Amino acid sequence: MKMKQCILFVFFSLIQMSSLGASNSPDSLFSDEYIESICLNEPKRALALLDEAEQLKKMPLYRIDYLRCLVYHNGMEQYRIALDYANKAYHSDFIQNDPMWKYSLLDMMSNACLQLSDYEACIRYVVEGTKSAREIGDKSGEANMMLMHGEAKRKMGLKAEAETYFLQAIEIQKKVVASTRDWHDVDDLLYSYGTLISAYQEDGKYEAAIGLLPEYERLMDKLKKMPDLPDGLCDLRYASEYAAFACIYAQNGEQETARKYYLKYLETNYASSIEGEPIRIEYLLNSGQYKEALQYIGKEKQRYADNGETISFEYLRYALEYEERALAGLGDYKALAETRKQMLAVTDSLNSRDKANAALELSTLYETNEKNEQIRIQADKLYRERIFLIASLVVLFLSLAVISFIVHSLRATRRKNRILVQQIDEMLDYQEELHRAKKAMLDSAATLTSEELPAGASDSEELPAGTSESERKLFELMDMTIDSEKMFLDPDINRDALIKRFGILKNSFAQFIQTYAGTNFNGYINNKRIDYSVLLLRDEANYTIQAVSDDSGFSNVRTFHRVFRDRYGITPAEYRKNMTRKA
Repeated sequence: MKMKQCILFVFFSLIQMSSLGASNSPDSLFSDEYIESICLNEPKRALALLDEAEQLKKMPLYRIDYLRCLVYHNGMEQYRIALDYANKAYHSDFIQNDPMWKYSLLDMMSNACLQLSDYEACIRYVVEGTKSAREIGDKSGEANMMLMHGEAKRKMGLKAEAETYFLQAIEIQKKVVASTRDWHDVDDLLYSYGTLISAYQEDGKYEAAIGLLPEYERLMDKLKKMPDLPDGLCDLRYASEYAAFACIYAQNGEQETARKYYLKYLETNYASSIEGEPIRIEYLLNSGQYKEALQYIGKEKQRYADNGETISFEYLRYALEYEERALAGLGDYKALAETRKQMLAVTDSLNSRDKANAALELSTLYETNEKNEQIRIQADKLYRERIFLIASLVVLFLSLAVISFIVHSLRATRRKNRILVQQIDEMLDYQEELHRAKKAMLDSAATLTSEELPAGASDSEELPAGTSESERKLFELMDMTIDSEKMFLDPDINRDALIKRFGILKNSFAQFIQTYAGTNFNGYINNKRIDYSVLLLRDEANYTIQAVSDDSGFSNVRTFHRVFRDRYGITPAEYRKNMTRKA
């Protein structure tokens, strides 16, 4: 009794110790809210917490995969890994049955594909995301999906379709803004207008872009009046608007209006900030102020250098390419050549870095999958051991059942084939007997007069169809002639030859064959070829199937196989095999 109590004491003590030492993290850290709050600034810590949550089963697996997707997408910008986890979460029953979670996941999946330039996949996810947004009545979400759909279409070069989706997104957002008191909704609509304006500007549709200016300014007035507006947001939006339209007016040749908007931009606080200064460069270049543009380009280059960001697409686009345009405008070709040399060097470095990053991301994805696989292997090991015996018995039973079924099926097939062969032989014997009887009747009949024998007509005159009896006799004559002369063995036989030889009206030939042969012309000729092929299969044991097909008048063996099987229900090889066994 004491020994039993000791064992129980040790057992429960071990359980308690294992539960105490299982985690050093409080449960409050294993929550969606906390993980989301640190995913941008502490993505590695967020991933470590999610690994711990999976090991300790603190959260459902679909939520862990969803949050991993969030971390890799928003915090680390590793979109391939984010998409991998998103797909795992997406196929869970919970996500499929919860449109809100489904929409949120599809939003990230669509954007990840957009960033990876997989535009067709992006559109597939966008379509699903649009359905989910409509299902939960989220108009802003629906507009977001429409906008992303347009961006994908534009990347694919389908600019007209992209514009349609941009306009649809704007129309949906207009209805939301009409009844909202949330500044986010107004700001989202401004972003959509900005996307469309940028598209028009890029395509040289300056008048179309300028046409959107009144609506954009009306929305800016509405944004100013919204409650809880973050400090500096309106100033930033105005600065962006003025700088953009200064550039557009300059590109459209309206320099005076462009200058007016540029001065408005200079009046904003954002224009004098580190982030706001560079957005004037595009206007300065388009208005021909190359020297002033170079001053701000130089500041930008220095800022990139100070931050160690000279190997980046932003540095190439917003520093070196701008510098190239300014130097070309000034005609300083020596400096221009040096800038272009820098651009080539940066481009080569970016390509190398992208390749290295892609390889690293794939390696990380592989290692992550390997780690997850190991976790799942450990979890599945006990389960596999428990069901091994049952599975073995089930497999054994199923194997016996399958073997029995196969044996039964083979026997049934052989039996069926033997019956078919017997029926084919009996049918051919009957046809031969019928053929002899018809021939005897025709031989014993009196010679037909010219009125009764359309075959005697000249080649230049077609005899009209007579009575049903005369047509039947004509068909029997034609049928006997085709059989006796084996005309069906000619692969090039056609209806015109028979029409000419037997004087049949061309317009009634198809109905004539259908009435007395019970099929169309091709079926009529193929039936005779098939009957002849059976004789070859039966009498010429050394003939290959190809040889039988050729000698029976078929143009190819595939047609021969198909017609034979359709007629008799077995293949030529099966017929020969069972015919041989029968013999």
